[in-house]
Amino acid sequence: MGTARMKETFEFRQAQLLFYLTLFHLSAFGAFSVIVVETHIKKADAHAKQHDFTQAIESLLNALEVDPRCVEAYSKLGDLFFNIGKIGEAVESYSVILQIQPNAFTAQDRLNAIAHYNSGILFARRGNFEQAQAEYQLALQLCPNQSFLYYQFGHTLACQHNFSDAIAFYQKSIRLYSENTSAHYQLMNAYFRLGNQEKGNHQLKKLREVRAQKRFRMAENDLKNGSTDQAFKLYNRVLDMDPECAPAYARLGAIAFQKNELVKAHKHLQQALEIDPDLTAAHYQLSWIYQKSGQIKKAVNSLEKVVALRPNSAPACNTLAMLYLEQDYCLDDALILAKKAVKLKPIASYWDTLAYSLYKKQNYKEADEAIKKALELQPGYPEYLARQQAVRKHLTK
Repeated sequence: MGTARMKETFEFRQAQLLFYLTLFHLSAFGAFSVIVVETHIKKADAHAKQHDFTQAIESLLNALEVDPRCVEAYSKLGDLFFNIGKIGEAVESYSVILQIQPNAFTAQDRLNAIAHYNSGILFARRGNFEQAQAEYQLALQLCPNQSFLYYQFGHTLACQHNFSDAIAFYQKSIRLYSENTSAHYQLMNAYFRLGNQEKGNHQLKKLREVRAQKRFRMAENDLKNGSTDQAFKLYNRVLDMDPECAPAYARLGAIAFQKNELVKAHKHLQQALEIDPDLTAAHYQLSWIYQKSGQIKKAVNSLEKVVALRPNSAPACNTLAMLYLEQDYCLDDALILAKKAVKLKPIASYWDTLAYSLYKKQNYKEADEAIKKALELQPGYPEYLARQQAVRKHLTK
């Protein structure tokens, strides 16, 4: 074979190889994308099951960032928007599905249901409640699991002073969307209009709790995004609405602790625990307050409660182990906790605690292995190097 021919053959094979490699990478990327999308959709389903529709929607939007043509994500997104009364966004989601799959009958049914829903609202505004109910009924036949359809149906009944029948529709609406404050309010109103003060007052309390939950979620987002002052205001607003919201007190305690306002932090956390004695976040925060103020015995007691309530909390296991070790107390328990923390979350600081625990138990060989792990994860860290030096002094004896 001539040199020129060999060169052509080589170049052809090289191009062929590059082509197959490209196909492989595209295939691998495609498979990876599918997995990522499925993960986001599963998260969305889990959030939706807990009626945390905001997070569910966010997860679906994340899925669509990876695959902008994912019909399943658009379908679930449309259903969520419809369920919480965001009709425009629902229409947009279903319309995109029809652009991708023109024969998607489910999406068309949803759009038809929304058309009946909107017609029902128009008829109701004109006082034609019978026709409004007929439209809502048609919408429910096409889409039977949407909160606002039941809410609007109930509202037409209430407008006709048929509060007894309206109640069942409001209750169904709330079951589908537990934070539907409009349904909660109208249900409360229906009970009062029927003269049922006990149920009306109960529903009033529930309405306040639901509104507080919404504010609490907003506060959590602000805190997550670093807007501590805004979060602080919202947590206080939550407590105005629901004075028995223990997590809000716990968050205020955490914010006060960050500002080194230990007395105020302690007060908030105690208030949280008076409402919910098993609130682990409050016990955990209290332990840090006690540590900072030198009340080690109280810190240990708080952490023991956390570990009892949440035995798989790696931070709590590790912190309690270290407190035991520093006090030369319960060394066997400290070793068990340190091993558990490393198993749950094998980070450098937890390996260091395990090394210290083994050192205290005079198990120097295993202590050396543990501190090696810490240094592999965080090379050159002075505290770990000092620990390693102390361990190896005993190994060389």
